Amino acid sequence: MIFSATTKRVLATWLLVAILTTQTLQIDISKSRATQQHLGVVAILVDEDLYSNSTDYTGLSDDYSGLQNTTLKARIDRYAELVQSVMPLTKAVIIRTQPNESPENIVEVLQKLYFEGDGSEDAYTQLSGVVLIGNLPIPVVNKNENRYLSLSPYTDFEDQAYLFNPLSGDLEPNPQVSNPQPEVWHGV
Repeated sequence: MIFSATTKRVLATWLLVAILTTQTLQIDISKSRATQQHLGVVAILVDEDLYSNSTDYTGLSDDYSGLQNTTLKARIDRYAELVQSVMPLTKAVIIRTQPNESPENIVEVLQKLYFEGDGSEDAYTQLSGVVLIGNLPIPVVNKNENRYLSLSPYTDFEDQAYLFNPLSGDLEPNPQVSNPQPEVWHGV
């Protein structure tokens, strides 16, 4: 390919402008994901009635006799702090849940934490674990006309093993997934 002298000058000028622009403009990339800290999020789903219970409990052993706050809320808050201290680069988020909350709503919240993070501007966050405390709704899946409780919808977000069928109101096997794998861990 042969370029005319005018075309060469125009290309050279544009190239020079591009090089000078990149060298002289200061672009703040400090908020970009590349430079942000990556944090795993542990969602601690807590029964609202349990969390708001103001009864003092002395504990199960003498190891807990020196605690200042002995309410269940204080213990759950302490557990969240402990999770953050023993799991490097982890942020614990307590999510109060009503016992009559639909599992589909809980799945939506957990999916958002997995795909979008918790909204932190100073870090890139992604759900890495789920802990359930108290009387919480557990999803019911319907597989081959057998209905049973499963935490899979709370831990499986990519290539989901079960999908909500609005016609039946059930979580049913996803025929497109043959080997389901949860993306996050769970504890009860």
